[in-house]
Order: sequence, then structure tokens, then C-alpha cells
Amino acid sequence: MNRKTKIQQIKAVLAAQCLLRYAPTMKRALKNELEQLVIEEGIEQSVMTQIEERLKGLDRRFDRSTPEHPKEAPKKEPPRFVPSTYLLAESFAYLRRQPEESLHLATGVVLGTATTVDTLVPVPLANATVISAEADPAGLSRVLADLDRVGHYLTGVFHIHPGEGIGATQPSSVDRAYMERLRGRSLVFGIWSRDAYCRVMTIPEDTPIELYGNAVVETRKENHAIVYKLEHTRESLLGYYAGSAERMAVGRTLVRPARTRSGV
Repeated sequence: MNRKTKIQQIKAVLAAQCLLRYAPTMKRALKNELEQLVIEEGIEQSVMTQIEERLKGLDRRFDRSTPEHPKEAPKKEPPRFVPSTYLLAESFAYLRRQPEESLHLATGVVLGTATTVDTLVPVPLANATVISAEADPAGLSRVLADLDRVGHYLTGVFHIHPGEGIGATQPSSVDRAYMERLRGRSLVFGIWSRDAYCRVMTIPEDTPIELYGNAVVETRKENHAIVYKLEHTRESLLGYYAGSAERMAVGRTLVRPARTRSGV
């Protein structure tokens, strides 16, 4: 094999190797072979430099189309709930209107891995006492169908317990059974006390929560829940008054709105 053929062979082999960028060991071996030929065959150093420059040109063209190493997939943010503190204030004002227990739903939007909880959705009650409340099945079905019709998600369920203090927000056996029936959904489950503590749990369990807004403080984390406290309990831009109010008229399809501050 003459000198010119050897140089052409080296060029061809090393150029092909540029398309095998994930084989650095092979590349080093071929380069060592080239250096050995420079010594044994008397190939001028300028020829070797020329070959390497050509290879760099191939490298640059290769880099424009294919990365040298596969890029790592961007880390996906974990799912999280983003409740609005405004929604929490309105939730307490709505549920605290009457001495009986009450409940409401909430909706929001899904933005990537974040699910907001920002809009109060009233639901009619079948019955309510000071220790329990039950949504009217037909009315609840209509509300859920309406949310689906307008393309909104159910992102929260809130209700209120009798009593005050953080202890009053502990879920009852009925609450736990209801949460079990909600498995498969993605939402927050909130329980209020009468003095504005709210225990927030998540389905799925332990999904991170990031409050949006202020005037609500986190008091503790316990038993797969976060307990919050409203700093102000009489502010309601929707007109629901969280102080003493008239009793709620309970019917199978009717929940009468509470009197506003102006008495309307």
C-alpha cells in the first residue's frame, strides 16, 4: 500500500468515525494509529494536521444536527395544588353562615402540573344538622354535569364542623369514608372549625400544596394534612357574612343565600 493510499484510508476511517461520536475509545485508537504512521511511514506532520482540521470540520457539521451526548429529559415538576386564599376566606364565610354543618365544592384550572382551587361552587343540601350535612344527590349531579359542560374540573370539597380549635377539624369516620370514595380524582378536601381553622388534605394523599395570596397562615402539618388559619374572618367580597347570620333553609333543591352585611 503506497503512502497516498494509506493517507486516504486514514482519512476515510477517521471521517467515518466522526459519525460514531459515542465511541471515544475507538477514536483514540485510530488517532494513535495515525500518529504511529507519521513516525513509521514518514508522513509529514503537516499532513496529519490537515487531516485533523478536516475532521474538526466534520465534527462541526455533525454538531449542528446531532448532539454529542443525548440531552437529559427536563425534570418534570411534581403535581401540586394551588388554593387561593381568597377562595378560603369565601369558603369560611359561606360555611359559617348557619349553625348547622354545610358544604360546598370548588373548581379551578389545571396548568401543567399545577391545579388551582379558586372558585366556590355552591351545592344544594338534602339535610343538615349541627353534626352532619349531606348534599342532595340530584342537585349534586346537576352541579357536576354543569362543571363538565363548561369544561371545568372539580378541584375541592369543603365543609365545616361544630366546635372550635384545630381539634375540631379532625376528619370523622364519615369524612374518611367519603374521601375513600373520591379515590381516583385529584382534589383538596378541607374541613373548617367554627373559629377559622381549616385542615386541608389532598387526593392523592400528600400532594404538595402552595397557597396563592395572603391573610392565611399555616399553623401545622400533621397526619397527611396542613392546618391553616384565616387572619381575618369577616371579609367577604361575595357578600357572605361570617358573623352571626340567619339560619339556612334546607330543602332538597334549595339553599337560601345568607343575608349580607347590608341586610339585603
